[in-house]
Amino acid sequence: MKKQLYRLKQQADQRVGRAEKTDLLTEDLQHVDKTVEKIKHACQTTSKKLQACMQNKEGESERSRKKKLNQLLLGQGMVESSAVLGEGSIFGNVLMTSGEAQTTIASELAICESEIDESVLAPVNKLLEIDLPSIANNKKKLNKARLDMDSCKTRWNNAVKESQRASSNNKQDAVTKANALQSEYEDNTLLFHQLQDALATEMFTFVAGERSYAENVMKLLEAQRRYHKAAYEALEKCLPAVRETINDSMFRPVFGCPLHDHLHVLKREIAMVLEECVLFILDHAMDAEGLFRLAGSASKIKKLKAAFDAGVACVEEYSYEIHVVTGVLKLYLRELPDPILVKSLYDEWIAASKIKDRDQRLQSLWTLVEKLPSENKVNLKYLICFLAKLAENSEVNKMTPSNIAIVVGPNMLWNDNDGGVSIADTGNISIIVESLIEHSNWFFPEGCEFKRHQLSDEQIDAISNRFSQREGEQSPEPLQHSISGGLFSEVSKKLGWNKDGADITQANTTSNTNTAGSQATSSAAIGYYNPLAAQYDPDLDALYDSPPVPPKPPSSNTGGGDDSMEFSRTMSTSSVGSNSEESNLSTPATPTHRRTPSGNLPKRPAPPPPKGRPQTPGSPKTSSSPSLYPKLPSPPDHPAPPPPKPKLSALAKTTNIVDTLEKTE
Repeated sequence: MKKQLYRLKQQADQRVGRAEKTDLLTEDLQHVDKTVEKIKHACQTTSKKLQACMQNKEGESERSRKKKLNQLLLGQGMVESSAVLGEGSIFGNVLMTSGEAQTTIASELAICESEIDESVLAPVNKLLEIDLPSIANNKKKLNKARLDMDSCKTRWNNAVKESQRASSNNKQDAVTKANALQSEYEDNTLLFHQLQDALATEMFTFVAGERSYAENVMKLLEAQRRYHKAAYEALEKCLPAVRETINDSMFRPVFGCPLHDHLHVLKREIAMVLEECVLFILDHAMDAEGLFRLAGSASKIKKLKAAFDAGVACVEEYSYEIHVVTGVLKLYLRELPDPILVKSLYDEWIAASKIKDRDQRLQSLWTLVEKLPSENKVNLKYLICFLAKLAENSEVNKMTPSNIAIVVGPNMLWNDNDGGVSIADTGNISIIVESLIEHSNWFFPEGCEFKRHQLSDEQIDAISNRFSQREGEQSPEPLQHSISGGLFSEVSKKLGWNKDGADITQANTTSNTNTAGSQATSSAAIGYYNPLAAQYDPDLDALYDSPPVPPKPPSSNTGGGDDSMEFSRTMSTSSVGSNSEESNLSTPATPTHRRTPSGNLPKRPAPPPPKGRPQTPGSPKTSSSPSLYPKLPSPPDHPAPPPPKPKLSALAKTTNIVDTLEKTE
């Protein structure tokens, strides 16, 4: 207690300058002390920030760490969501693969955090919790020893002065007191220097361990490198599988997708939207007036487009809205990244259309057709043959080759320079498309067969898996509304369902007991008026009040004369664009070429091949657009002019003469 009072008095005297103050550390030790403080600050900052990066508390086991990691929770959530979506979902498959990768990353992160905890945080915490507090404690002891030494020195000096001023009677006591204080001062001085040496030793030892502190940081980097390398390997293994799943999936948006990619993924030759729309028009609306010219409902066009992109489109529900189907077809052609006639050939197409001579112009157009990529050429042939077939019925649908070219042409060719089709080139593009339609037999002599693409077993399994229930039981009802056009019949045949999505055995039993119901189903399959459509389009209600179409009387005139043509016009006028069973059953199949009023097909000479295209001798003449679907009879008309006969070069003429002489010999 007495020492404490002396210390307080000494501190007060030192503050006001009445007492001498000994330096706590030498000049060298002061520099070392500053270094210790800097290292202390760096360790505290690093430890605090590093612990903030850790997702678990310090000292936990690796297993308990892994359970609390967000990456593991993310991976488990992905795997559970994948099980809900099912194997047929591309999103579900990607979630499954990604979830496994996240689980692997979580395991590696738990290992990394354990290594960091043992190799980095533990040594740093030892410095902060043991070494640095020991230095601070020794510094406090040294400070107390300094106060004791300075206080004792002050009292000793005062005792010496008093002994000098004391009288002879008290001088001996004053000298004895001064000697005692001198001895105490020497002891305190010795203790001060001992504590100062101990503090210096501890500070030097702390500073000397700076290399080990740097090695701890290196261990941190090594642990992070091992973690990131393992995570990188897990992602490198996961990404190709995810990319392959996405690229090989047949379920993807079709609008805006490059034609080559779309055909490659679906393993087909004709684009799905083009095929489904064309087949639907051939079946239901070849006599509809203003095809491709009249606009359909914008909202329903967007709906059908979105349904195609989602893979759940069914054009059958648009039987009384045929202009929606044609609008979607034009929209698909317009949204192709590269037009079907290829934008790189834009200037050549325009230059060819400006040629005045018809034969030379057609020859140039044929050369450009041959330059097209194979997938573009096949789809162009399909589209042009369909448009030519549509133009054959122009007296009913009012769509001549010229009219078709005006409304369809801008969707088949454009460039990027003018932001699309230049107004000055619109007429030239119409000339190109009109020439292709008028001379489709010459451009595509092999013709085109309009039939639906057959799904492979793999594609059918993918469709059924996509719309199957979670337990693995296949659910036909959503599948029936998920396949474009008539593809549902193929899938249902594969899976053993009827057209209503029920089991075939049950359907047969039901059909035996309820004949009327089965007849209604069959008529609905051929084409029926959807009563739900009346909720959105009240104008269609008038169709219920229209008189039924009378059945076609048997005709003995096999030549297809004026009576049959008049009946065809009456039928098409009474139900334009209808999808009824009577119109389909009463529509006779019409050959590709028009019939003359006498009923005989016009004999058209086979056109010579254009320059550079060989012609196989004796090759059979094929129609421009043979079809398996019935057509309305064409009105009597004059036969179309023969295709152009390009002039043969001198070399070609010589070659033909030599071939003729060889055959004669």
